[in-house]
Amino acid sequence: LPARLCAMNMLLHGIESPESDSPIIVDDALRDSPGKPFDMVLTNPPFGRSSSDSYERDDFWATTRNKQLNFVQHVVSLLRIGGVPPAQMIALSSIDSGRSSGKK
Repeated sequence: LPARLCAMNMLLHGIESPESDSPIIVDDALRDSPGKPFDMVLTNPPFGRSSSDSYERDDFWATTRNKQLNFVQHVVSLLRIGGVPPAQMIALSSIDSGRSSGKK
């Protein structure tokens, strides 16, 4: 569903046309090195602490099932030297425990 929403948003904003192949790829982004470095990476962090998969990649400094550490390693692997890694950080302890610490 998120991939379809993204493709629809690109179509509505004239970035893509109905006849073109979609640049949206649904796959496990952590499985392989991205190959191409970027100047900036803007992303949301994963939810949860552990995964059933661990990733052993040459560009990762640790092999782990910890989603947050794999996420940080992946973002770093996407950046060129001197690149900017902006990320939305959340209070993971409150999400992982099922309690919300946000104020209304």
